[in-house]
Order: sequence, then C-alpha cells, then structure tokens
Amino acid sequence: MFMVEVSKREKEAGIVPDPDIDTYMKVTVASPVISRKDQAQYWCHMEVPYSYVSVDMFSRKFKESRYEKKLDEKLSEPYDKSQSHKDALSFS
Repeated sequence: MFMVEVSKREKEAGIVPDPDIDTYMKVTVASPVISRKDQAQYWCHMEVPYSYVSVDMFSRKFKESRYEKKLDEKLSEPYDKSQSHKDALSFS
C-alpha cells in the first residue's frame, strides 16, 4: 500500500512522473512481487486497469527505453574517486 500512498501524494502535489521512470521505480520497490496474484495488490494507477508485468516484459521495455541508454552511458564512465566523500565507506 506504500506505492498507493506515493501516487496519492504525487497527485496532490501536482507531480506527473515520467511513465518509464515511474514504472521502473515501482517495480524496483516491489521487485520480489512477480506473481500475477501478488503483483495486483501493488497496482497504484487507479485510472488504468491492472495488467500483469512479467519480468521479461519489464526487462525488455527497460532495455528499449532511453533510461537504459543513459544508465549504460553513465556506468561506462570511469569512476573519479576524488569526487567521493572523505567519510565514504571503502573496501579497497
């Protein structure tokens, strides 16, 4: 029910989330919920009828989106350790 509350607050604040990012974030939050029966309870777009989103479909849609390309570009950039916070955890 957390995501229903998030959607409600977004509407009250006049926030219109980008559909691709919104879907990604909601699936990420509910990632363990993959069965049709379980996934339905997390559907928060009350104005849109519920439809099951399989892991394969979600993965395919994300890979086709501009966000996957942006993420791929960002992750391919070398990490600049000088930009890290001095108190950040380090395992090297």
